[in-house]
Amino acid sequence: MKVDSTKKLRTAWGIEIWGVLLTVAAFAVLPLYPVRQMLAAELLFAVLFVSMVAFGAILYLLGAVGERGADVTKAKIEIVAQFARRCFGDLEGITRKLLHQHNAVHMTK
Repeated sequence: MKVDSTKKLRTAWGIEIWGVLLTVAAFAVLPLYPVRQMLAAELLFAVLFVSMVAFGAILYLLGAVGERGADVTKAKIEIVAQFARRCFGDLEGITRKLLHQHNAVHMTK
């Protein structure tokens, strides 16, 4: 008689027997002090890991926003600089005219 190794032992509800036995064994071992200590350490490690990942994600987002903000600011500063150059050029022309008129009035006296 040939035994089919692909068949698994199952309960009446279709759950594998080994899964049930491992689950019962895990719950039986949980009250032991070293197991509780190991689970507490693993939980602390997971919390620290998640917090570090969140902190890194926040820093990355701040850096990305800062880079985009710098690009936008640079473009706007160039617009303001062109406007300021034009205004100072106009102001220089007005000042020359006023000084020329002021000097002409004082030279005639």
